Amino acid sequence: MPSSFLHLLFLLSLTILCSEASSNHCKEAEKQALLDFKAGGNDFHTNEVPEFIGSLQKLEYLDLSDARFAGKGPHQLGNLSSLWIPAWLFNVSSLSILQLDGNNFHGTIPEEIGNNTNLEILDLSGNMDLDVGNSKGFGKMCNLKTLFLSSIDIYKEFVDIGDIFSQCNEKSLEILRIEESGLAGNLPDWLWEFKNLKQLELGGNQLEGVIYQKGFLTEAHFSGLGRLKDLDISYNSLALEVSPSCIPPFQLNALLMSSSTLGPQFPSWLRTQKNLSYLWLSATVPEWIWNFSSHLYFIDLSDNKLRGKIPSWINFEEIEYTYIDLSSNCLEGSIPYFPSNTIHLDLSNNSFSGYIPPKIGEAMPNLEYLSLSMNNISGSIPPSLCKIAKLKILDLSKNRLSGQLPNVWSRDSELLILDVKNNHLTGGIPDSLCTSVNLRSLHLVDNKFSGELPLSLRKCQRIVTLDLGENKFAGNIPRWENVLVVFKGREIMYDMLLSLVSMIDLSDNYLSGNIPGQLASLYGLKSLNLSVNHLSGEISANIGRLGQLESLDLSKNKISGPIPPSLSNLNFLSHLNLSFNNLTGEITTGNQLQTFTEASIYIGNAALCGIPLSTKCEDEEDSQVQDDKYDEERYETVMYWNSVGCGFFFGLSLIFGLLALKRTWRNAYFEFVDHMYDTSPISQRKKL
Repeated sequence: MPSSFLHLLFLLSLTILCSEASSNHCKEAEKQALLDFKAGGNDFHTNEVPEFIGSLQKLEYLDLSDARFAGKGPHQLGNLSSLWIPAWLFNVSSLSILQLDGNNFHGTIPEEIGNNTNLEILDLSGNMDLDVGNSKGFGKMCNLKTLFLSSIDIYKEFVDIGDIFSQCNEKSLEILRIEESGLAGNLPDWLWEFKNLKQLELGGNQLEGVIYQKGFLTEAHFSGLGRLKDLDISYNSLALEVSPSCIPPFQLNALLMSSSTLGPQFPSWLRTQKNLSYLWLSATVPEWIWNFSSHLYFIDLSDNKLRGKIPSWINFEEIEYTYIDLSSNCLEGSIPYFPSNTIHLDLSNNSFSGYIPPKIGEAMPNLEYLSLSMNNISGSIPPSLCKIAKLKILDLSKNRLSGQLPNVWSRDSELLILDVKNNHLTGGIPDSLCTSVNLRSLHLVDNKFSGELPLSLRKCQRIVTLDLGENKFAGNIPRWENVLVVFKGREIMYDMLLSLVSMIDLSDNYLSGNIPGQLASLYGLKSLNLSVNHLSGEISANIGRLGQLESLDLSKNKISGPIPPSLSNLNFLSHLNLSFNNLTGEITTGNQLQTFTEASIYIGNAALCGIPLSTKCEDEEDSQVQDDKYDEERYETVMYWNSVGCGFFFGLSLIFGLLALKRTWRNAYFEFVDHMYDTSPISQRKKL
């Protein structure tokens, strides 16, 4: 066996011996073993790093340099949660980029980090237990341009970490990211000494939090940041206090100030930002916001108090894509045409009215996400909307739309979710809808759809949620299996594809006929609601196959027959309603069904009996009669022998009482006993 592997085996055995100990002796022994391993000139001849190293969970030092390992590093190395950053790592003088993000390093950063004087990019983010607040090494790296300290549990006053920097950092640093690290307090004055900052990201901290003194980002702070391009102070409690006449020295590309206070007036200096392409604010904005930057490709003004109308046509310069989120405001008027390059448009939860623009599909052919839900939009759905090939999510729910669903859906459509619930739509489900093979979720609930459920629904090969409740659908539920389809060149039965379905809601319609037994083949089904219809026949004996089912509602139908015993196999069932049908026989019990103790689950079935109903089953009544008869006979027998015993005891007590009270009777009794003994055969033998 090569000496290299002997070293590794020794190291493994040492770690196992020390796995339950936390003494300094063991830690020093592990460290010395690693130093010996490194100094041994090990050559692994381009073998891969062995996976068992990942099991050394107490390991604090690891150096595999110059060992000629090859291949991919094993993912088990991620189990080494006790590793410290070794000091030798910072003695590589030529190192210019060091990325240690997303590990489990902990402890204090060694001061030797300052020996990497050529380091330009340092990423320590994602090491939650790393202590960066006391390291003096950062101040020696005068070439450092990029520093990432995000997602580290600093939890200190922002002003206190200024000691890790020096004047040379103030001249070199261009990108500083300290997001979601628990920074608290006011923005410190030393931050504005970094004259060359281009990107400052402080989002998701506790700056100006409720328990800290309120501070302000003022014009004085802006004056030294002439090179700033990206500013993120979102999800803090900062307040922006800038005079209307202020003209900042920078031109921003991105501004993220969600959850910040912009006031008392909206910052008019934003009109000077000609290069702004990414805007995320929480404020009441003026009308000029819509056209102040031709380069804007991301705008999020959701959950504000925006009022008024949007211009009928918003002209942005043609760029690669546009993300627009104006949801949860008080915007009104008609829906305008947005730029043709818009890919994400969310206008939900506003007060828009009127019609959907008839040529919306031609005007915005690149849409991938469109939500107009929770408005007052009326009229019909324009066919052009259904022809947008890249559209993945279409949400028109909770409006006043009427008319029929267009029958122009394309097979090439990428539509995943269609939600038109809570409208006034009529007609049937168009056959072309399920030609879109990618459709996963269909929500038509609470409309006025009618007619039979089309056989074309069986072509929705990847459907997961089918929500068709509260409509006027009639006829039978179509069979859901034995349909031969071609999928990726292979002929397979359709019921295999339908195993993806997790929710079916056909409640509150006019459906009739039997419940298809093939529904029991939808093994991934979690919710089935067929209530308030005219369904008849029996519940499938194979319903117990739906092992993932959590909710079953068959109430208010005409279903007959017994409750199948296999229903007790549904171990995840948490909601059950079989009320108001024509079910018969004894209620099935056992397993999960034992938890359903409410009689309301089964009421309205006149021929149903058993717990938890008050109606007893016939077999149960016969058994009760027999038990009562047996108990009565047993009672009579016990009473008879009790009477005999009491009489015997009373008579015997009376005789002995008289003998005790009457001497003449007592003497006569003993003489009689003596005479009987003397004349007995036993006494005669003794005399002989």
